[in-house]
Amino acid sequence: MPSKRILFISNGHGEDNHTSHVIQTLRQLCPSLEMAAMPIVGEGKAYRSLDIPIIGPTQTMPSGGFFYMKRLYLLKDFQSGLIGLTWGQLQAVLQYAPNCDLIRRHE
Repeated sequence: MPSKRILFISNGHGEDNHTSHVIQTLRQLCPSLEMAAMPIVGEGKAYRSLDIPIIGPTQTMPSGGFFYMKRLYLLKDFQSGLIGLTWGQLQAVLQYAPNCDLIRRHE
Protein backbone atom coordinates (compact mmCIF):
# COMPACT_ATOMS: atom_id res chain seq x y z
CA MET A 1 0.00 0.00 0.00
CA PRO A 2 1.43 3.42 -0.89
CA SER A 3 2.35 5.61 2.03
CA LYS A 4 0.13 8.51 3.00
CA ARG A 5 1.34 12.09 3.01
CA ILE A 6 0.39 14.65 5.68
CA LEU A 7 1.15 18.37 5.66
CA PHE A 8 1.08 20.21 8.98
CA ILE A 9 0.52 23.97 8.87
CA SER A 10 1.07 25.86 12.12
CA ASN A 11 0.87 29.48 13.16
CA GLY A 12 3.36 29.90 15.96
CA HIS A 13 6.01 28.35 18.12
CA GLY A 14 3.54 26.80 20.58
CA GLU A 15 1.61 25.20 17.75
CA ASP A 16 4.85 23.83 16.30
CA ASN A 17 5.60 22.22 19.66
CA HIS A 18 2.12 20.71 20.01
CA THR A 19 2.23 19.37 16.47
CA SER A 20 5.67 17.86 17.02
CA HIS A 21 4.14 15.67 19.75
CA VAL A 22 1.47 14.53 17.30
CA ILE A 23 4.17 13.77 14.75
CA GLN A 24 6.17 11.69 17.24
CA THR A 25 3.07 9.63 18.05
CA LEU A 26 2.20 9.17 14.39
CA ARG A 27 5.74 8.00 13.66
CA GLN A 28 5.35 5.30 16.30
CA LEU A 29 1.93 4.22 15.05
CA CYS A 30 2.61 4.38 11.32
CA PRO A 31 6.28 4.73 10.39
CA SER A 32 5.52 4.75 6.66
CA LEU A 33 3.69 8.10 6.81
CA GLU A 34 5.33 10.92 4.89
CA MET A 35 5.07 14.11 6.89
CA ALA A 36 6.05 17.69 6.09
CA ALA A 37 5.38 21.05 7.69
CA MET A 38 4.85 24.71 6.90
CA PRO A 39 5.41 26.86 9.97
CA ILE A 40 3.91 30.26 9.18
CA VAL A 41 5.67 32.02 12.09
CA GLY A 42 9.32 31.49 12.96
CA GLU A 43 11.81 28.94 11.71
CA GLY A 44 10.00 25.73 12.67
CA LYS A 45 12.65 24.56 15.13
CA ALA A 46 10.36 21.89 16.61
CA TYR A 47 9.91 20.34 13.15
CA ARG A 48 13.56 20.64 12.27
CA SER A 49 14.55 18.87 15.49
CA LEU A 50 12.47 15.88 14.30
CA ASP A 51 13.88 16.06 10.75
CA ILE A 52 10.46 16.93 9.35
CA PRO A 53 10.86 18.61 5.96
CA ILE A 54 9.81 22.25 5.81
CA ILE A 55 8.17 22.84 2.42
CA GLY A 56 8.59 26.59 2.09
CA PRO A 57 10.50 29.62 3.26
CA THR A 58 10.70 30.53 6.93
CA GLN A 59 12.04 33.60 8.65
CA THR A 60 11.93 35.04 12.13
CA MET A 61 10.27 38.44 12.00
CA PRO A 62 11.02 41.33 14.39
CA SER A 63 7.58 40.93 15.98
CA GLY A 64 8.05 37.22 16.58
CA GLY A 65 4.50 36.85 15.26
CA PHE A 66 2.99 39.21 17.81
CA PHE A 67 2.66 42.41 15.80
CA TYR A 68 -0.90 42.90 17.06
CA MET A 69 0.54 43.77 20.48
CA LYS A 70 2.51 46.73 19.15
CA ARG A 71 1.65 48.17 15.73
CA LEU A 72 5.23 49.36 15.15
CA TYR A 73 6.27 45.71 14.88
CA LEU A 74 4.01 45.25 11.87
CA LEU A 75 5.91 47.98 10.03
CA LYS A 76 9.20 46.35 11.00
CA ASP A 77 7.89 42.99 9.76
CA PHE A 78 6.97 44.57 6.40
CA GLN A 79 10.45 46.08 6.16
CA SER A 80 11.95 42.66 6.90
CA GLY A 81 10.09 41.02 4.01
CA LEU A 82 6.79 39.81 5.48
CA ILE A 83 4.87 40.17 2.22
CA GLY A 84 7.40 38.20 0.19
CA LEU A 85 7.67 35.57 2.90
CA THR A 86 3.90 35.14 3.10
CA TRP A 87 3.65 34.91 -0.70
CA GLY A 88 6.40 32.28 -0.79
CA GLN A 89 4.71 30.24 1.95
CA LEU A 90 1.36 30.40 0.17
CA GLN A 91 2.92 29.27 -3.10
CA ALA A 92 4.70 26.39 -1.35
CA VAL A 93 1.47 25.18 0.25
CA LEU A 94 -0.49 25.45 -3.01
CA GLN A 95 2.18 23.45 -4.81
CA TYR A 96 2.59 20.77 -2.13
CA ALA A 97 -1.02 20.34 -0.98
CA PRO A 98 -2.47 18.54 -4.04
CA ASN A 99 -0.16 15.59 -3.31
CA CYS A 100 -1.32 15.27 0.31
CA ASP A 101 -3.83 12.86 1.78
CA LEU A 102 -4.38 15.10 4.80
CA ILE A 103 -3.62 18.71 5.62
CA ARG A 104 -3.75 19.58 9.30
CA ARG A 105 -3.80 23.20 10.34
CA HIS A 106 -3.00 23.90 13.97
CA GLU A 107 -3.56 27.30 15.53
